[in-house]
Amino acid sequence: MDESLNTAQSQLQVMEFFATVLQDKELLNRLMQAMAAKDNAAMITIAAERGYNFSQESLHQGLTKIFHLIEPIMQEQNLAVSKE
Repeated sequence: MDESLNTAQSQLQVMEFFATVLQDKELLNRLMQAMAAKDNAAMITIAAERGYNFSQESLHQGLTKIFHLIEPIMQEQNLAVSKE
């Protein structure tokens, strides 16, 4: 039970971190560079600078969850643009 709670809390921290990133253009640029380079250590360091603490596994799980949430929105936007 504790392990699943910790996993959920870590994933929530990842999602909160990304919400913070979206509000800071400089931070977003740094994170996008780290993501493009697939540099998980840099992403975790950037998060730690902002007071977030999560593992690489939690980062991966959180990113997966975020992309699953964003993907339908992106597809809908692409369909809307293609219909215009």
